[in-house]
Amino acid sequence: MGASQYASSFGRLQSIAINFLSEEFLLNLLKANSVTEMVKQLESTWYGEEIKKAASVYKEAELLEVAFNRNMVETNKMISEATPFGGKNAVRAYLAKWDLYNIELILSSKAMGREITETESLLVSSRNVPAGIAAGNISHDEIKIILAETTVDGVVSKLTKYDYGVVLMKHLDEFQKTGDLGPMMSALHEAYYQKLLESLKFFQGDEGSIRELIRAEIDKKNILNLLKAKESNILLRVEESPQRNYLTAMKSKTL
Repeated sequence: MGASQYASSFGRLQSIAINFLSEEFLLNLLKANSVTEMVKQLESTWYGEEIKKAASVYKEAELLEVAFNRNMVETNKMISEATPFGGKNAVRAYLAKWDLYNIELILSSKAMGREITETESLLVSSRNVPAGIAAGNISHDEIKIILAETTVDGVVSKLTKYDYGVVLMKHLDEFQKTGDLGPMMSALHEAYYQKLLESLKFFQGDEGSIRELIRAEIDKKNILNLLKAKESNILLRVEESPQRNYLTAMKSKTL
C-alpha cells in the first residue's frame, strides 16, 4: 500500500522534470551578452510566468532572483501536497531550510541596520511573501510584524513562538556582547539537521537512502565551512570552538 502511494506521487511529480533547463539551454545562457538577454531566453521556460508578473517591479538580476524564488516556492508546495502522509513530516522538515535562509537574511539586515521589506528580492518568496509562510510555518501577518522590527533582539523576540526563536534566544546574549550572528545561525542550522534526521527515522524500512543523502549534504556544508574558514583565516577559532562549526559538532553527536 505504502509503495503504491509513493509510486503515484512519483508519477505526479515526474512531470516537473520535463520543465528543468536542459544542458543545451544552460550553455546558451552562458553565451548571453547581458542579463537582459538571459531574461528574454528564460521567458520561454517555466520561469516565464513569474518573470512577467515581477517585471513591472524588478529588473535584470533582481527580476531573475524573484522569479526563481517564487517558482521554487510553488514547486515546493506541489511537492508537499503530493507527498503521502507517511512522508509529509520529512518533506516539511526538509523544506524548512528556506525558513532558515530567510531568517538569516532578516537577522543579517537588522544587524547591519539595513531596512528589509516584503519585496526584498533576495527573500525566497511567493507574491512577496517569504517561503516559510507558503509552508504554513509563519503567517503572512506575522512575517510583516517580524520584518517591521528594527533590531536583532526584536526579530528573535517575535520568533520565540516558533522553534526558531527558542533556539536563537539561547545565543542572544553572546550576540549582544560580540555582534556576531555566527553562533545563533550555527545553532539554528544544527537544530534543523537534527530535526530533519529525526523525521527520517525508519518507518517503512526504505528511508536509508534518504538519510545518506542528508548525510552527504551535511558533509558538503562542513567542507564549505572549512574552506570559508581557511580563506578568512579563522580556522583556529573554529578548532578551538567546535560548536561554531555547527555541522561538524552535530555530526559527532548525531550521525
